[in-house]
Amino acid sequence: MRYLLLIISVLGSSFLIAQNENLVNDALEAYKSGSFLEAKELINQSLENASNQEDPKVWNFRGHIYKQMYKEGISTDEDQDRNEAVLSFQKSCDLNELSKYYSDNVKALEYLSATYYNDAVDGVLKLRNNQGNDPVVFFQEFKDLRLYLNPEKGVKTEELAFLKMLAQSYEKIHSKHDSEDRESILKAISYYEEALEVDPEDYEANFNLAIIHYNEGARLIGKISYKTGIDELIDIQNRCVSYFKLALPFMEKAEVIRPNRIESLKGLMFINRALNNFDAYLEYKARLDIILKN
Repeated sequence: MRYLLLIISVLGSSFLIAQNENLVNDALEAYKSGSFLEAKELINQSLENASNQEDPKVWNFRGHIYKQMYKEGISTDEDQDRNEAVLSFQKSCDLNELSKYYSDNVKALEYLSATYYNDAVDGVLKLRNNQGNDPVVFFQEFKDLRLYLNPEKGVKTEELAFLKMLAQSYEKIHSKHDSEDRESILKAISYYEEALEVDPEDYEANFNLAIIHYNEGARLIGKISYKTGIDELIDIQNRCVSYFKLALPFMEKAEVIRPNRIESLKGLMFINRALNNFDAYLEYKARLDIILKN
């Protein structure tokens, strides 16, 4: 409430000044009374005036109207209200970086960028139950806005965390529903690969990719039975080797990033044993034995 009164005070001192701003003044009165839908209609009408289209204070006010509508869930399309708020604050910034509204625009945009990120994370969590909107869309909105506000800082930390979160979510969907759910596991692989494009030195993405590829090979081995024909058996064996070979460099990278972790040493043991690399298998086994004895 204190922030709302401050905005009203700032807006009031600068809007109630000219005859040709009647619509803007009416919009302010509607805003002050909490009639945000009416304020929206009036401020949009005011933008039919060419001078208002070039006025950073009008766009700043429009941003606050839509931002308040988004926060209070007034309309049936909250996402559109938020997008319109962002557009308005950005327009105010672009019109005049020296305007007294500039710092207020930035503060509002920082708040809105945080809401996009929160919705992206929430969307990832809801993926497992096939609910919610596409979290990637929300994250892209967050990314675009943060880069607009501070292009030099970037969003590497947030992007890496988000991509790994997406990959892990699809892994859980895969394990929960059916090991034959190829779409989910392929999405998990894709998002881990994107995470490694952001940071090739990320331990978790390397390790988890290795595990996924190894498990894909192990899954094929589990399909072998006494009914498996020789041709099918050869095909399965070749595919298994391909998966194990895919897994090996990711697990080796994980071991380089964080040496002597029990989980990665075990992974290297199993993968090398599956590939009949017995010397490497024995080397990693010996290293693991030393760690477990200490």
